[in-house]
Amino acid sequence: MGPHLGPDTVSDGSHMTVDFFDGVDGVTVTAEAAFVLPGSGYASWGSSLWGRSAWGPGVTYQDLSSRLRGFGTKRSFDQTLDRWQSGSGWALLDNRDGDLSPSNPAGAYVVSSASTILPGRRFRLRAHYGGVTYGLISGVIDNWQEEIISAGPGTGDATVRVSIVDDWAELAAVDGLEVAPEGAGDTFGSRVDRILLAAGFRGARSLDPGEATMQATTLSSGPVAELEATALAEGGTIWPDADGVLQASGRYGLVDSPRSREVQATFGDLDPAHLPYSDPQPAYDRRLLCNVAVYTRTGGTPQTADDDASRARYGLKRAVESALICESDGQALALAQWKVARFREPRRRIDRITVSPRSRPAELWPVVLAARERDLWRVVHHPPGGYTDDVYCHIVGTEHTVQPGGEWTVTVDLWSAEPYLTYSTSRWGVALWGRSKWF
Repeated sequence: MGPHLGPDTVSDGSHMTVDFFDGVDGVTVTAEAAFVLPGSGYASWGSSLWGRSAWGPGVTYQDLSSRLRGFGTKRSFDQTLDRWQSGSGWALLDNRDGDLSPSNPAGAYVVSSASTILPGRRFRLRAHYGGVTYGLISGVIDNWQEEIISAGPGTGDATVRVSIVDDWAELAAVDGLEVAPEGAGDTFGSRVDRILLAAGFRGARSLDPGEATMQATTLSSGPVAELEATALAEGGTIWPDADGVLQASGRYGLVDSPRSREVQATFGDLDPAHLPYSDPQPAYDRRLLCNVAVYTRTGGTPQTADDDASRARYGLKRAVESALICESDGQALALAQWKVARFREPRRRIDRITVSPRSRPAELWPVVLAARERDLWRVVHHPPGGYTDDVYCHIVGTEHTVQPGGEWTVTVDLWSAEPYLTYSTSRWGVALWGRSKWF
């Protein structure tokens, strides 16, 4: 059974949650909107991953869970796991009482004769299972679309379809404001923090100091362009996680992080001890292949890394990056070497799988709800022909979909983790943990 048209709610602390599948699986979902703007003060978010304090604004959410009929979320990187693509979602809310209509002067969310239901206000979806809360998406309302099926004046069905975008989309809409050059020598994490402060970003953040140092910036580009240039100069990654915390992970994040180097879940199609999945999509191509990389910093000379064995096997595949904002030619060379080291071989992999948590709820719900981009999964596949694909993958993206009256499905996009596992177990790996790095 899917979620009811008029779902039951249960208490969850100061919030209400909606039961799905008549509560049989024990999974609930909270849908909340911050129709009231926060004050100017900040509230402590606690200690960040990298030992710094991360701060976010005080936000008061209004609970809309009892209205929730269906929802979906989609979050993804590009396949290099270096560049964040987008985080988005939707929620279908019951509006038969008209309280969610901004034009209703007697609606529940009217203050001083004005509706507080406005695009740009914060919205989040969270799931709850086994006493644990899991973020699905945190962002802002991009579109508040009323949908009415009329059966005559004042009768029929009415819903609101809420479109949600993450904070990356919000940052992308902010123009740069040029200042005198500043920040020469910034670490990766410090430069990210500088850009966010200049953009007026008040959200929580967790920042890795990284490996590279940066040239001065005038902040003339928009914040996303500045952040992407900073990530490129570091060889790192910046993205908002499902709880809305802005993460900045340095060059070796996929090797350093326990969730990225230790298997979080094993999925298989034969061994009953493995978790079930469907629709595997095997792939083997040269899309990310790179055996020559030429990287040049602003004011520097081109730095080249190459791999002759890879060129002999697969042909020339060159990557060129210029105007890097790192401070030295040595740092640019390290980036070129890291690029070739990761992508000099094409990788046999499984690009995507689909998981239906209700097939084994006690085992699958905690796994799919906790799954985060860059987690390490193992996927075992037995195609026709009597052989086995046994691959280690990093999660590139996740998509949750619950249609009204439908099944909850989770589609997971994957990319080969082999380049990173190679380094975490190589002769260099013994010096990795808090000591020397490779490049």
